[in-house]
Amino acid sequence: FFNRKPPQTAMAEFERIRLKTLPTKPLLTLTDDNIFWKRFTPCFTASHAPGRVKCIDICPSEPNFIAVAANGAVTSYSPHTREVTGTSRHIKEGLTCARWRPDGKMMVASGKQGQVRVWVPGGSLRMMRELKGGHKLPVNDVRFLLDYSKVISCSEDSTACIWDVASKSVEVKLEGHTDYVQCCAVLPTQRDVILTGGYDGYLNLWDLRMSGEAPQLKISHNIDVNTTTVEGVAPPPSSEVQQIQAMSVHPSGNMVATATGNSVWIWNLVNPTSPITKCAHHTKQITAMQYNVDGSRLLTGGLDKQIKVYRTRDYEVVHTLHLPKPITTMGLLPNSKILAVGDTEGTFRMLDQAKKRQREKQQEELNSKFRLPGDEMKEAVRGRDIAELWAEQQAELQMQMKKQKLKDTPLPATEAEQGDITLAAEGRRKLWKFERSLTKFQYHKALDGVLNSTGDADKDLVILTMLDELQKRNGLRIALAGRDDKQLLKLLASINRNILDYRYCPLLSTVLDCILDIFGPVLHQSEEVSRQLHSIKAKVKKQVDALFDMQSVNGMLQSLVHTNEATKVKSEASHLGD
Repeated sequence: FFNRKPPQTAMAEFERIRLKTLPTKPLLTLTDDNIFWKRFTPCFTASHAPGRVKCIDICPSEPNFIAVAANGAVTSYSPHTREVTGTSRHIKEGLTCARWRPDGKMMVASGKQGQVRVWVPGGSLRMMRELKGGHKLPVNDVRFLLDYSKVISCSEDSTACIWDVASKSVEVKLEGHTDYVQCCAVLPTQRDVILTGGYDGYLNLWDLRMSGEAPQLKISHNIDVNTTTVEGVAPPPSSEVQQIQAMSVHPSGNMVATATGNSVWIWNLVNPTSPITKCAHHTKQITAMQYNVDGSRLLTGGLDKQIKVYRTRDYEVVHTLHLPKPITTMGLLPNSKILAVGDTEGTFRMLDQAKKRQREKQQEELNSKFRLPGDEMKEAVRGRDIAELWAEQQAELQMQMKKQKLKDTPLPATEAEQGDITLAAEGRRKLWKFERSLTKFQYHKALDGVLNSTGDADKDLVILTMLDELQKRNGLRIALAGRDDKQLLKLLASINRNILDYRYCPLLSTVLDCILDIFGPVLHQSEEVSRQLHSIKAKVKKQVDALFDMQSVNGMLQSLVHTNEATKVKSEASHLGD
């Protein structure tokens, strides 16, 4: 009895390591605007260096030619063929602006010497008209009025002129600004009402049916919009002058958007005592802005290399396009399918929806692949009976349908019925190399297997999972000890890539503490290891400094909010007392 052997028990199967499940980062929900505007990618690029692209204007009428004013020439492009349709050099030196007439039959351009010239694209030089005597300083902007026979020009001499093209004379000289007049616009619903914006911070509205001695409406941007006031009362003035750089009129003609610095102002022309809203989503100066054809979106471009798309319902940013260079001017086609952009380095770009273009190209290739040329089609049916050809096509179709049916036929049911005896199919699962090392408690070799692997799609996640498993098994120090500088560099490189990720940081900090504890006295012997550790230290220090700055800013914002609330309560109390 005592010589009997105890019964043998089966050893428990090794539980495989599961990749660590990390908390997912917050995902941005894609809206229709994100999907639409994200598809815009450069489809055409042309260089007009040296110098920047001064102006881009898109003709409102078909075929919507794009005029690019840069480097002393006005170049016209076709948005459909991407080809140059014409080049004009009527103002060779100091070209500042060029615009189409709304019907596309004439163009007007301005220069730095005060010149304004009108011509017919593709016509002879004898048909050009030069408008002289209106300005002595550079002309910044120029446009046709809605009656097609007059032109408005804005100059740095603080005036704007209304020209009669036929007589080449100044009809009205508008003198209502005290500084440079930078931009102008024509109301689409009122042929005799125009807007001018200047560096004096005023947006002036002029009615050409009245005298031009003074504007009919002056809208000041030199106000403090952050101060709470009674509705209908203008905000108090500000000591800082807001220079108007660009403007765009809403297609309804009731609203206008202006740009000062990195801020966008939205004004209601019916009641312009205070702006509807003011937003500053750009980080640098805004240089161009435009409403789309139905007024549902406003596009703004700036020197921060970004194009912001605003929803005009509430003027919230719904999408941001990133360009490689600072933006100086831009234009959007009436159908919103092509966006034209010019930058500070003289590069002109057309952006359109790449996926749609790719889809059309794939369809053309598919059609050409299955289309037989005429001669081949004649050769295929020559001397053949139509009934015979039809029978061959039907037989081939039946064979394809039979093959497809075999593929789609489901396998016989394998579910157990009542009374059947089911046996568990136990198959031997293949372990990873580092898992086989873990079964033998070879922690050092298991970590080597992860660091030296090359086929994993997400290698950092596998390394993180292994480090977490070693920490749970109390084998982290065993796995790290006894390593040379080359083996240590692979681990430090992974730590350097992911140390700032909040999902990895707690575990990687523990691993770094263990490395410094084990290899601290000899780390200075390897320059590459020291360089990696200094890089990790610099990243961590920069992140900590940023967090401290953010806390300081948060504290200042909270104090401003509390002060604003107290001021608001006092203002309301004084208003009620009055």
